Amino acid sequence: MMKWRKAAAVLMAAASVIGFSAVSGFSINADAVAHTYTIDKMFETSPNEDIVLRSSDGMKFDDIQYAMNKQSREKSGRTIKLIGEFTFNGSLCPKEGNIIDATEAVISGAAYEFFSMYSQGNVVIKGGVWNIPESSKLAHIATKDGNLVFDSMQVNGGGNFQRGNFLIYQSKNVTIKNCTFTNSTSQDVYVYGSQNVDIVNNTFDNIDGHGIYAYDSENVNTLGNKMNGINGDAVKYCSCKNGNISGNDLKKITRHPELDIDPLRTDSRSGCGMLVSECENINVGKAYKYDGKTYEGNTVANCENYGIHINLSYNTYVYKSNFSEIGSDGIHNSASAGTTLKNCTFKGCKEKGMFFVPGPVDSVAEKLRECRGAEIYNNTIDGCDSFGIMLSKTKESKVEGNTIKNCKDYGIYCNVCDNIRIANNTISSTKSVNGSGIGNNNSKNIIYGNQISLDKKTLSLGKGESYTIKCSDKAITWSTSDKNVAVVSGGKITGISNGTATITAKTNSGQTATCKVTVKNAPDQVTISKKTLTLGLGETFRLSAVIPANSAAATRTFRTSNSSIIKMTKTNWEGHFTALKQGTAWVTVRLYNGKESSCKITVKAAPSWVSISQKTMTMKVGQTASLSASIASNAGCAARTFRTSNSSIIKMTKTDWTGSFKAVKPGTALVTVRTYNGKESSCKITVIS
Repeated sequence: MMKWRKAAAVLMAAASVIGFSAVSGFSINADAVAHTYTIDKMFETSPNEDIVLRSSDGMKFDDIQYAMNKQSREKSGRTIKLIGEFTFNGSLCPKEGNIIDATEAVISGAAYEFFSMYSQGNVVIKGGVWNIPESSKLAHIATKDGNLVFDSMQVNGGGNFQRGNFLIYQSKNVTIKNCTFTNSTSQDVYVYGSQNVDIVNNTFDNIDGHGIYAYDSENVNTLGNKMNGINGDAVKYCSCKNGNISGNDLKKITRHPELDIDPLRTDSRSGCGMLVSECENINVGKAYKYDGKTYEGNTVANCENYGIHINLSYNTYVYKSNFSEIGSDGIHNSASAGTTLKNCTFKGCKEKGMFFVPGPVDSVAEKLRECRGAEIYNNTIDGCDSFGIMLSKTKESKVEGNTIKNCKDYGIYCNVCDNIRIANNTISSTKSVNGSGIGNNNSKNIIYGNQISLDKKTLSLGKGESYTIKCSDKAITWSTSDKNVAVVSGGKITGISNGTATITAKTNSGQTATCKVTVKNAPDQVTISKKTLTLGLGETFRLSAVIPANSAAATRTFRTSNSSIIKMTKTNWEGHFTALKQGTAWVTVRLYNGKESSCKITVKAAPSWVSISQKTMTMKVGQTASLSASIASNAGCAARTFRTSNSSIIKMTKTDWTGSFKAVKPGTALVTVRTYNGKESSCKITVIS
């Protein structure tokens, strides 16, 4: 090999002297030979340095391809760095393992495809200014090996109208990030029949076609991109599954006359911020974490057509997205089922804020002609030239918690709908029925009103006990399923005899909420959890109370005999309290029928020290032991907590008041007791096998 290189060098030198390169009947390009020799030397020396190809040294397209081929064969892992201005009149074909850094390069030329990649993976292309002529494109990728990264490239011009400026065809694991695309004459990034494509933090400016178009693909994630001046749809997904469109900023979206489709097929005419057509499980604006950053919501502004068009799709989720100055409907949902719209805002829509409409009879299957299962929650719609929300031939859907104002027509309108729940909405519109802002035409099973709830779903009472249950709505009526077991009046439930009854609250609009009430015997006694207790100043404690198993009591009230010594902080069901000063007081629990039980509490000084019962200990694996702790006789401390410094050596089996533990494996660990005020003492335990 070295002999060939030396011979080539001699031929090159001779050729340069006589002015031509003819040896033994064939031609030799002296520059090419020299560049090949130079590139080989780069690979042979300084293995940790970049392979630097400078246009000022005469390096050209063929030299770049030669270096890439060599890098792939040798698997050197080194970066090929391009510096200067290069001309591409052919397609560069990256190979397995290529790393190309064009940060200091400007690339122009007349190539039809600047990059052509087939069945090659693990390629990184970074940086550079790429000037693409009209009707050409930056890249054509068709590889199932994947792991392709295009990073921080500035792409000017380009655009093959059918195939796009950046075609990803039947490929896997492709990332386009931090790039800038300007002045393209077609859809810029076109993803066709591919999987796991991430298009992240790119900028698209002045694109005469769709910004990003994904077709028949899966797991395409469009995240954090900025688009301005898109003559088409900014982001378009057709026949895709399981993708995410989140964190994007889309502005100045206009219609493209060549991209408008016959509206009888319900396909979107162009000019939409986002289009989701014939897709399944697409998340629009839902929080999605990528490379340590969470992308959420979308912003669509100054859009000539729909803010988002959901067409013939299933299970589309739209979340926390903001739409303003929309030329038509904010969201146009045609013949799509399972659409969820949550926490979005719409301001200044020229038609409807949201429009749910069936597909035309002559274009789609019968089962897709009606919208079903829509959930519209907590959205804000402000200033529509038509309806705030219009549902047409929609079934089994919910419209709840939305704020609708300044619309020129009804806030919510149902046209030939069935089984629609409309609740908790705040509506201020020009047209209204009975002040509700809601209109209806030939619809059935429309449930109006607010969803109500009770503060308890189940309740146990003793005979003769009363309990007042709280409801979220005041305008309600109460009823009981069995007045022999329990009766109710104004929310006050009283147990009559043993058994079970259902208490129902009902609004004027028909909304209901229920509580299951079980009545048992009145308790004949109550037992407090401690009869005597010694606390230190500032210590907190809690007491509970139990009653016989065959009885019930919904309320158990605790009180103190002296609030200057013991201050109660909770008195219902459990008694929580704090020791304020030295002395003696009683905490008593009382039931509804007068049964009582008390605990005598003595408050002493806070402990100034604590001493563990043993300072050192040796144990064998599998043995158990326990430790206690003492404090000064004039001090109080109800809680003494034990812990281990290494649970793999010493495992605690009891940690309150006394510490019990088991030796697990050889080693050394500390068991420490701690008082409520932070005083500690430890025992060093050595475990042997």
